Amino acid sequence: MMTGLVANASDDYHWLSKSGGVFAATNSPEDNEILFYRRAYDGSLTFVDRYSTGGLGTPIQTQFAGLPDPLASQGSVILSDDKRWLLVTNAGSSELSLFRVYRDRLKLSATVDSGGKFPVSVTVHDDLVYVMNVGGTGNIVGFELDDGTLRKIPNSVRTLNLNGPDVPDTLTTPSQIGFTPEGDKIIVAAKSDEIHVFELNEDGTPSDVPVTSPSGGVLPFSFDFDREGRLFVGEVFGNAPFGVLNAGAVSSYNLLEDDSLQVISKSVDNFQFATCWVVVVGPYLYTTNTENSNLSGYKIAKDGSLSLLTADGIIASPGPDTFPADIATAKTKSRRYLFTTNTLSGTISTFLINKDGSLTLLGSVPGLPVADGAQGIAAY
Repeated sequence: MMTGLVANASDDYHWLSKSGGVFAATNSPEDNEILFYRRAYDGSLTFVDRYSTGGLGTPIQTQFAGLPDPLASQGSVILSDDKRWLLVTNAGSSELSLFRVYRDRLKLSATVDSGGKFPVSVTVHDDLVYVMNVGGTGNIVGFELDDGTLRKIPNSVRTLNLNGPDVPDTLTTPSQIGFTPEGDKIIVAAKSDEIHVFELNEDGTPSDVPVTSPSGGVLPFSFDFDREGRLFVGEVFGNAPFGVLNAGAVSSYNLLEDDSLQVISKSVDNFQFATCWVVVVGPYLYTTNTENSNLSGYKIAKDGSLSLLTADGIIASPGPDTFPADIATAKTKSRRYLFTTNTLSGTISTFLINKDGSLTLLGSVPGLPVADGAQGIAAY
């Protein structure tokens, strides 16, 4: 592993170059590692190196329908908006790691206690970082990101009242924490069919209790925002009762001034199973449907309503028996790419996002553990 190298001036502007990087976590219980791939302008990936987070992942847990999904979350690996920093949760050791991102390498800057047990999702806006822990009672905890350090913000801990075991059944625990685009609120997607909104105070601490709205569908898993600030949430079971197959869906919402949610489109079905990870790219939204080893695509109308891009709900696939999970995207001057971690095959797939919203599979690269709990991806 490369360490101890000093950045040059060009490293500070690495995200402006035509090439980029893709970062995926092994989530190994022995030593959680980040795999660094160089992204070429044509979207192809070349392995660069692997870096220890200084923390531990968690053993694979077989969740609903045999899915190898130990964290059951979105946002366990994220990049800061300026692409200088990479944040990684270490659920097995209840720690949060921070890497400095250079053009051709990573450097571990800090590994700190997450402020709770079993962290599965993290979010960042400017110099504010919030991590969500889902072990035990569960909580959200704030940190200040300052020149390679993470400092816990006083009075930033808010309980999630989960009251479960320290190593939880992640099928029932919250799955994502995220800032709103303006950075003035925090969203938590809870698998109890609720969505929580915490207002942020001027000192970066959250409101004492969140405003809670019911989810449009069953088992909300992950979310993203569009350019208008509307919220889009992927649901494992959508309009169907818990456990019904091929009922994946996405709902869209307006976030109102009182922090409640107003449904725009309620549980628009994609007829697939295990719709867990979602990402918004311009006027389009994409989901991975893990159990079916495929992806769905949606068109976002001007009013925020959703419609499927294909009649059968399938827009692309990384291949049979791949189990695509986390999604990340990258943008160049004229192209956009989508990347998936494929948990059963241990690969990362690259898709070109076409102007009409369709996806073209460009290829896949190996390197992740095969069917052994890898989770988390970020890209630029």
